[in-house]
Amino acid sequence: MRKAFDIFLVYLLICAIAYAGIYSGKVVATAYPVYKLIQQSRIVSKVDQYNEYKEVQTKHFIIKYTDADAKYIELIERVAEDSYNRVGRDMGYYPTKKINMVVFHSRTVMRESLSLPKGDDAMGVYLNGVIGILSPGLWIADKKHIDEIFWKDGPVLHEYTHFVVDDIARGNYPIWLTEGIALNEEFRLNNYKWGEGYAYKKGPYSIKELTSDFNRLDEVLAYKRSFEILNYISNKYGNSKIVGILKKLGAGRTLDSAFKDVLGVSIDAVDIDSR
Repeated sequence: MRKAFDIFLVYLLICAIAYAGIYSGKVVATAYPVYKLIQQSRIVSKVDQYNEYKEVQTKHFIIKYTDADAKYIELIERVAEDSYNRVGRDMGYYPTKKINMVVFHSRTVMRESLSLPKGDDAMGVYLNGVIGILSPGLWIADKKHIDEIFWKDGPVLHEYTHFVVDDIARGNYPIWLTEGIALNEEFRLNNYKWGEGYAYKKGPYSIKELTSDFNRLDEVLAYKRSFEILNYISNKYGNSKIVGILKKLGAGRTLDSAFKDVLGVSIDAVDIDSR
C-alpha cells in the first residue's frame, strides 16, 4: 500500500513539473509540495519502523514519541501549540493541516530518520514537512528546571518557524532566508539574539555569499548575518513584508523580484543598508 501511494505521488510530481513547464521560477514552487509529501511519508515510515514509537495528537500537531519521553509529552504539546499560536500571530499565518513532529530519544535514530550527517548534534531539525526534536531529557542536565529551559532554549519555536517558511514559500528560498526568519522570530518572541559577542573578521557576509556558500561559511557568523538581514527588514518595513516576500516566492518569483515587488528596493540595496 505504501509503495503504491509513493508511485501515485511520483506521478503527481511529474504532472506538477509538466504543468510548470519552462517557467523555471515556478518549477520548484509547483513541484515541491508533491516532493515534500513524498519525503514526509518516507520519514514517517522510517520512524514507524521503530515499534516503540507511540503517537499523540493535539489540535495542530501529530507527535510521535517513545515511552522514555512520555513524561515530557505534555510539556512538548504545550510548547508546540504555543509556538503555533505566537508565530501565527506574528506572521499572520496558521497552517490548516496537522504538523508531524517526532521526539527522538536517540541521536542515532534522529540522524538516520532525517538523513543527517554523522556528528550532527542538532537539538532540532525541520525537513520536508516534519519537525524532529531531540528529547529534552538528553540535552537538559538541570532536570529541576527542565520545563523553564525547554520553553526558553528549546528548538520547537525555531523549527516550527522553518515549517511556516517552507509552507508559504513552497520550497523556493535559500537557506539563509529561512534561518534568518527563524532567528528573527526567536528574537521577537523569546528575546533571544543570535551571535552576540561574535565579530566578523572581514566584515559581514554578502547576500550573494550567503546564497551560494552558506554551508561553507563560518556557521555562527553566517547565521548571525542572516538574522541581521531579516531583523533589518522586520524593523524597517514590518514583519508582514517578510511574509509578503515568502508569498511571492511561493508563487514562483525569484528572490530579487520578490524583494523589489514587496519592499520596493533591490536585494542588493537591502544587503548594503542592513550592514
